[in-house]
Amino acid sequence: MNPRLARELGPLRMEEYEIHHRVPLEYARLFPRMDIHQGTNLVAVERTVHRSINWVWESVGQQSQRLDSRQVEELSRVIDQQYGSWFHRVHVPAESASALAEQNALRAVKALLER
Repeated sequence: MNPRLARELGPLRMEEYEIHHRVPLEYARLFPRMDIHQGTNLVAVERTVHRSINWVWESVGQQSQRLDSRQVEELSRVIDQQYGSWFHRVHVPAESASALAEQNALRAVKALLER
């Protein structure tokens, strides 16, 4: 976890944060040269935001087995655009804001998969 964030959160609030893999573990096979656990692929996010991000990835459904590395990178960028403001940041979760991010991300994922 980001040391500055850990100091700001303190030990009790740190429990509310999880580590998110920007390129999920299940797609590591598509990136043989990437260390999937490297710092640039990892971000700390509050638990409810992480659940929302995971829901977006899960929305890919059965198509996930057919994605290529370019598509995974595009999906990762969509999530970064919609959720990046919560990466490595202390915040009070606003359900309306995360719901809007989730809706926007789901819409973008659907458009990418329909190409």
